[in-house]
Amino acid sequence: MKKTLILLMFLHIMQITCAKAFSQDEFLKQNPVLEKLLYYGTLAPSSHNAQMWKVRILSDNEFLIILDKERNLNYVDPDSRESLISIGAFLANIIRGSEILGLNLQYNIYNETAPDNSVVYVSFSGIETESFSDSVQKFENLLLKRKTSKEKFSKKKIPVQEINKIIAGYEDSVIYFPKDSSSYQYIRENTMKAYETQGQNQDKRNELSEWFRFSDKETEAKKDGFSAEMLGMGSLKKFFYYNFYNREKVRNIKFLNEELKLIKTQTDTADSFLLVIAKDNSVKENVRAGIILENIWLNAADADIKIQPLSQILEEEPYKNNISNDLNINGEVKMILRTGYSANNKIVKKVRRNIKDILDNTEILNTKEEKQ
Repeated sequence: MKKTLILLMFLHIMQITCAKAFSQDEFLKQNPVLEKLLYYGTLAPSSHNAQMWKVRILSDNEFLIILDKERNLNYVDPDSRESLISIGAFLANIIRGSEILGLNLQYNIYNETAPDNSVVYVSFSGIETESFSDSVQKFENLLLKRKTSKEKFSKKKIPVQEINKIIAGYEDSVIYFPKDSSSYQYIRENTMKAYETQGQNQDKRNELSEWFRFSDKETEAKKDGFSAEMLGMGSLKKFFYYNFYNREKVRNIKFLNEELKLIKTQTDTADSFLLVIAKDNSVKENVRAGIILENIWLNAADADIKIQPLSQILEEEPYKNNISNDLNINGEVKMILRTGYSANNKIVKKVRRNIKDILDNTEILNTKEEKQ
């Protein structure tokens, strides 16, 4: 009996010892459905295109979404509000993608950031089926079509019915201010003031400049930040920008005057503003705001309506402290979206890190028996 127990213990130890450990990247290559979901996530918007997300794979159908604090915008976003909203947008694409793929997905958004900076736990079940191929292609095209539109908008008005379609399901969390409203004028005027206030802060200018890319080579190497195309530049402007601008010029206060002219055009030509609101500034509410943001943005892209987030009011005092009270909003404003029509329907190439670059380095121990 004693010899039998010793033998069983030995076999158990050997089983654990022989279990193969995979890197996150190696494991992902063996799980194409998981890889596809994470790809959808990476196409989400993020402040400064900083892509503040990391992923830790736990198994073939479980993973954590982690706040990458090394990519946080510490001067304009010290409490990580925008980073958490970006993670919410990342999650929104995964949720929407899982529905298209016919998966059963569950997730839990934490009330507070965990000690390892994880924010969301995600699990899914089901098998991707070929019958969804047309819907999958349409969804992937929509993800690539969605972009930040910085250009001048046309005078064509967005019908209220179209706004209602865009925000359907989120009426309690999205507020619409048309151009003829006093709230529209409040946002337009205070965006200009907040932008100028922010531009006078050298630390914030320096932080912003770190995310500008000044060549195609730098864009390809870093796979984040603002390329010339993402700034709305055509071939001629891109040539001058890449050849006559650099990080020091962007940091210079003189660059602020050029930015102010652009932001004036942007706010003056907005058809309307959409405000995403939440109950408070908790992790859960910020992530939830990001889910709402991305879903209405995708809805807008599908309807050929352009969107540009304008965050300066929400980043600068006294504006961020006053906006809810001044506009009689019961809750906290999380995002301000400039909306309108534009003839510019060019699809801008997404600048994103590879999936392997967002994975953390924790090894995955596979103790399952290998099939013979």
